[in-house]
This record gives sequence, structure tokens and C-alpha cells, in this order.
Amino acid sequence: MTIYNNLSLQSEDAVNKVIRTNAEDIPEEWAPWNLVVCTKNPNAPPPVAVRTPGPAWDIGQVTKAARLLFKPPMEVEFADEQEMRCVYSLIYDVFRYKSILDQAIEGVAFFEDFPQFAEHHHIVWLFLMELARRKWTARTREELERTAKLLNEAGFPFKDIENVIWEQRVHFAAAIARIRIKNRAYS
Repeated sequence: MTIYNNLSLQSEDAVNKVIRTNAEDIPEEWAPWNLVVCTKNPNAPPPVAVRTPGPAWDIGQVTKAARLLFKPPMEVEFADEQEMRCVYSLIYDVFRYKSILDQAIEGVAFFEDFPQFAEHHHIVWLFLMELARRKWTARTREELERTAKLLNEAGFPFKDIENVIWEQRVHFAAAIARIRIKNRAYS
């Protein structure tokens, strides 16, 4: 019996030694007191902005896109192929976000308040998206003169839709903020 106890004590010591040596290799569980603060690599390149707004939308391109979205489409003259590509990519961007734009429009009951624009919902999307890309700010003084000229030439419904969306900008911004919060798209 003594031999057995002696063997068990020796084997217990051996097991404890193995546990101690292996325990050094095992990372500890997370706890607030053993946080490792990561340091920046001084040779790392500067951070890249993930959200780049892309090229600004010119009001001339926006009015050309609005003329194309009008039903039936109005005639549009492009200066060159590059301008045509820009206008059509602008329209593509609007249709890419149409579900969000529709939710915002429904959120402020836009077509209930302005039923005369219900048949021009594509143009409403366009001007709403353009305002959101400007981050809900007014145009610069230089742009205002050109905008007034182009929208006066375009006439109804373009000028009226742009004016009404500008008047409702706070409601639209709040509606889009609610959508972002609901979908957990905080940044």
C-alpha cells in the first residue's frame, strides 16, 4: 500500500510538471485585466477612406438624366460619349438604391402630400438621390445660377420636383436616417 501511494505521488508530480509546461503554451481566456494593446506599425501606409463619394453629380447631367427618365423620354443631346456614360451611370445609381429611396418617400408620405408628382416617381428618386449625395446642403452660388437656368429651360415637372424635394429635405434626411438605423448601417 505504501508503494502504491508512493507511485501515485510520483506520477502526480510528473503530471503536474507536464501541466505546468503545457500551460505556458495555452493562451489565457479573455479577461479585462489581460488585454493586449496593439500598437501601430510605423511603416504601415496611411489608412484609406472606405467611403469615397465618387465624382460629384453636375446639375447638367442630372437634368439630362431627368429628361431620359421622363415618360416618354425626352430628347437629350450629349457633348461626347463620356458625358453619355456619366449620365447613364447616374441613372443606374438611382435605380440601384430605388428600394431605399422608395422607403424614404413612403416614410414622409411624399406622394400623399404631392399627388401631382406620383407619375414622375423616377424623377423624384433622381432629385432625392442628388440631394442626398450633396449631404442635404445647398448648392454653391455658382451652381445656383446655372441650376436655375437649366431647370427653367426644363420646365415642368423638373423645376417643381426639385423645389419640393428641397423644401422637404429635413423630412427626407430623417427618413433615410431611420432606415439606416433600422438596417444597422450606422456609418
